[in-house]
Amino acid sequence: MIGVKEISSGPTRQALLQIVFGLVVPFLLLRGDTALANEYGESASERLFAIQNIQVDQTARSSASAQTNALEEAERIAYDKILSKLTQFEHRDRLPALSRSELQELILGIEVVEEQASTRRYRATLNIRFEPSVFSLFLARHDVPHVLSAGSGILVLHSHIRGLERVMWKSDRTVQQARDQVDWLNRIRSYHFPRGLMHERFIATPQNLMALSAEKAMSFGRPYQLDSVLLIETSWNGHLSYSYRLDGQPQVNTGFITSENNTPDTEVAALTLAYGQIISDIEQSWRKQLIVDTGTGGEITVVVRSESLLQFAEIMKRIEDVNLIRNKRIGRIALPSSDISLEYTGSLDQLRIGLDFAGLAMVPFGDKYLLQLKD
Repeated sequence: MIGVKEISSGPTRQALLQIVFGLVVPFLLLRGDTALANEYGESASERLFAIQNIQVDQTARSSASAQTNALEEAERIAYDKILSKLTQFEHRDRLPALSRSELQELILGIEVVEEQASTRRYRATLNIRFEPSVFSLFLARHDVPHVLSAGSGILVLHSHIRGLERVMWKSDRTVQQARDQVDWLNRIRSYHFPRGLMHERFIATPQNLMALSAEKAMSFGRPYQLDSVLLIETSWNGHLSYSYRLDGQPQVNTGFITSENNTPDTEVAALTLAYGQIISDIEQSWRKQLIVDTGTGGEITVVVRSESLLQFAEIMKRIEDVNLIRNKRIGRIALPSSDISLEYTGSLDQLRIGLDFAGLAMVPFGDKYLLQLKD
């Protein structure tokens, strides 16, 4: 991919970062804006260690100096964001302050999505990807438990009430402005909005959204290949109240945001805060499930469903996307089942969750476990 460089440790890494900073950036300006990875094309592990849509704007005595300052700012922003994404707040004080060169040792590559440069000013939107193994080792050395598996994607359905008006499927400037101010990208889980197709509008209306059955709610995610659906209802009357349900569960979570006056700007701000609080609650819950103490782990031998060599190869390919798995050994390849051993970090339950996110199911099979493709 243009602008994302494989960077090794030591002087080579430093030299390549200088190439990314000094030579690739002008080239990318000519090529246009290339996304770090397609929304549905990148793997979960690639998304987990990437920070996207970092916006910087620096002015200095020269364009080169402004660019250098902007890139350093972007690195710091990315570092803070990935720590917030992968670790718990109470563990972060174990980490040392990093110099710029030490921080660059953790970075795999930088991509320029968009940039503008003048004689003294540099503005850009950047994506930064950290090297998963290097970054994970850095956290482990300082005894910082962290997430090693991305959460599954979520489809978001939102109904907003403003006086007698109910907004859901039609375009609304205030709601859109609030969504645009939320960082949906740099999360453990990925968040998506429906296309608003006719059959979707028929099933879910502003009036019945929060009353949808679990079956109907979950049915929205299937065409998008998403396993989770988030239902949100907000109401604005000078203050904002909100409620949400995840995956059709009966439990409804609620919140309230006060405002000093009733204006479109304060409505946008309140909606933005509500979105942020809801996402924060969901991310915190998932972080607790997925966070891994790299000092723990184990090894397990599983039976692999291999009714064909293609099926076996697909399962082995998906295992590669599970960061919790440190090593694997093939014991036996046969039809209709094979045996492999998995050496993993974290708990067995976390391994099962990681495999599930990779499209694999590990289920009890006598006194062992059976590993197979999810239906």
